[in-house]
Amino acid sequence: MLMPCPLQKMDVSYAKHWKKRQPLEVGHRGMGNSYTKMNAGRENTIHSLNTAASRGADYVEFDVQLSKDKIAVIFHDFHVLVTVAKRRIPCAESQTSDVTSDYHEMAVKDLKLSQLQLLRLEHYKAYPGQAVQNYTRLTAEADEQVERLPFPTLVDALRQVDRSVGFNIEVKYPMMQKVLHFL
Repeated sequence: MLMPCPLQKMDVSYAKHWKKRQPLEVGHRGMGNSYTKMNAGRENTIHSLNTAASRGADYVEFDVQLSKDKIAVIFHDFHVLVTVAKRRIPCAESQTSDVTSDYHEMAVKDLKLSQLQLLRLEHYKAYPGQAVQNYTRLTAEADEQVERLPFPTLVDALRQVDRSVGFNIEVKYPMMQKVLHFL
């Protein structure tokens, strides 16, 4: 071990007394990064929470918010971008290069659990160079296993996630935000 001063240790410093203990490993949103090529699984799913537990995490951290029907669901963002099936318009003038033009922003709190569970997710980061930020958009993946689906309930997590791992739950709730402008 490389030490800057051979006779000095970090057991005690001017700012803090450092107790000797093992660090805790916490799986952020379970285990996974939903939006990279090398992911172990989509974050905030039963699969990602169990994968973190199986790989030694002491805790898993995730966000919980209420759906329209007051069911606690595990999901990070307050909004999703939703699209509906539409007819193709043969006119070339009607096509646009703006990727968000066919999407509608909806708050998770405005959708019932049954509606949320119909959605298939794809994050804006999956498409480099797009202007959309901090939103999730949707795509169909009909063959996904149930434990890999987004929007599991808190009850699902309590029943299905390995009991050896602790939960660090961030309770989210939408709030009106006041914007102040300074000159």
